[in-house]
Amino acid sequence: MTRPYDITLAGYVGADPAVGQDPNQTDYARFRLACTPTKRTENGWEELELSGTQ
Repeated sequence: MTRPYDITLAGYVGADPAVGQDPNQTDYARFRLACTPTKRTENGWEELELSGTQ
């Protein structure tokens, strides 16, 4: 038995998502996500290096 989970992602989608079904009839979505992390400093917020994943 599987349990549904809610996941929140924040960033920029790099292309249209691809949706499909694997041989076991499990639904999936594949997409690329990029984000620019930030950190708080004494002078305000500093943007760090852009990172992405697929």
